[in-house]
Formats: sequence, structure tokens, C-alpha cells
Amino acid sequence: MKAPNGDNTSSPTTITAELKIFAKENDVIVIAVSQLNRVVETRGGDKGPQLSDLKGSESIEEDAGKVIFAYRPGYYSITIDENGRIVSNVLDLIMAKNKNGRLGIISLFRNINFIPMSD
Repeated sequence: MKAPNGDNTSSPTTITAELKIFAKENDVIVIAVSQLNRVVETRGGDKGPQLSDLKGSESIEEDAGKVIFAYRPGYYSITIDENGRIVSNVLDLIMAKNKNGRLGIISLFRNINFIPMSD
């Protein structure tokens, strides 16, 4: 697939549109992984990812039925959240978009002695 500029890489808009068509034509679920832009690194306060942090976010946000972020507060050296909850060993799955359902956060806890995570 060639992008409008002629190189062999495609824009997020083209990719997400074609993935959406493929999923509908084949009646399958497509899971796509996207990189976040660097704004989250420089943003003060809450470092949790937002839909606007997706690279090519307009097309991803428009075409996706669901957007789920994985967020580790401990990565940013956050050990206690605003509610006083210890989060150094937490992985939050954030349902940021859900076309046919609810939004929310699922917090997964890990025992760092048995389930290592690395950056």
C-alpha cells in the first residue's frame, strides 16, 4: 500500500480505515496497537493516557470501536494516587472508548516478587 506521498508507509488514516473495512467484510475482531505521542511525557499532573495522545488520533479515535490503554503509574514514579491508594504495583487497563458499552478502569495488581515487568 502506498501513501499519497509515494513511499511504502501508510498514514494512520489509511490503515485504520482499511482495518475497519477488513473487520466488517470478514466479520472478525481486529486488534491494532498504536504508539502514543510524547505529549504525555511533558504533561504536568496526571500522566494517564488520553485519546488525544494517540498518534494519528483523529482517525484511530473515529474508526475504533474500543480503545484500551495500559497504564502503569509506577513507571512515572507515582507510588500513591490521589485517593491514597498504593499504585506502585498496579497496571490499569483504561477503557477510553467503548462504542457499545461503558467506560472505566480495571486495576490489575501484581506481586513484584513473582511477576516482573520491565521497561
